[in-house]
Amino acid sequence: ESIRPWDLALHNDILSGGAGGGSVPILADPERGTYALYLEKAGEYTLRLPKGNYALRWLDTVNCTEKPPERKSHAGGYFRTEATFAEAVLFLRRGR
Repeated sequence: ESIRPWDLALHNDILSGGAGGGSVPILADPERGTYALYLEKAGEYTLRLPKGNYALRWLDTVNCTEKPPERKSHAGGYFRTEATFAEAVLFLRRGR
């Protein structure tokens, strides 16, 4: 299922910590478990997410490439992930 951008709204309260501080724009539909983040700097980011199995897709906007999709199980609470390149877009989708 694709991400439906018209269902997303700003939810910057989801980010709990990130590389270099500052704000990170987060578009999300928490009820559907859909999240899109623009991460300007490489480094570790911590999000507050509900329990679930998540599919992650990383896009490198500088080189126009996509990393292979990842799947992660999350117990709920703080979710840590790392952007290995700057100007990344991260899409997260919680499974049903």
